[in-house]
Amino acid sequence: MVPWFKGDIGQARAAVVAYFILAGLSFSAWAVRIPDVKSALHLDDATLGLALLGTAAGSVVAMTASGWTIARFGSHRVTTTAALCTCAALVLPVLAPSAPLLFAALFVFGAGYGAMDVAMNAQAAAVEERWGKPIMSSFHGAFSAGALVGSFIAVVIAGQGISPVPHLLGTGLLLALLA
Repeated sequence: MVPWFKGDIGQARAAVVAYFILAGLSFSAWAVRIPDVKSALHLDDATLGLALLGTAAGSVVAMTASGWTIARFGSHRVTTTAALCTCAALVLPVLAPSAPLLFAALFVFGAGYGAMDVAMNAQAAAVEERWGKPIMSSFHGAFSAGALVGSFIAVVIAGQGISPVPHLLGTGLLLALLA
């Protein structure tokens, strides 16, 4: 049995797909707003590149700890908690007033995102095992679909002149409801 789901395996699969879509939507919403942050903070390419390393650094730290937290609390709890942290942190980069604080904001976003990535993949593996045949690629396809749709929506929102703060705050709130 999937550790956090006692019902139909089809519903369990749909729930895990929703988290993969959430991951794609959240990352693409932020990615579309990178040029806005670069412009608002008057960053050169090198400084922006260093600040963007915050995402990877936070992700590596959280991914390293995720195995322990999943073993202790279960992949469902870690997935849900990490998804909510990711949603809450989505707006932080556009609120950062400087490159060092942008790095810190991205570190927090990356940590939530990295923990969610490991936990949702652990949950996907459990669903795949119960499913009885390879379906992992469908989860990763859901991520890609979420990223594609999220990028399109974010471009439309940005094109309408909506500033990054309400865009990412609203996106984070909507995705938190999905989580």
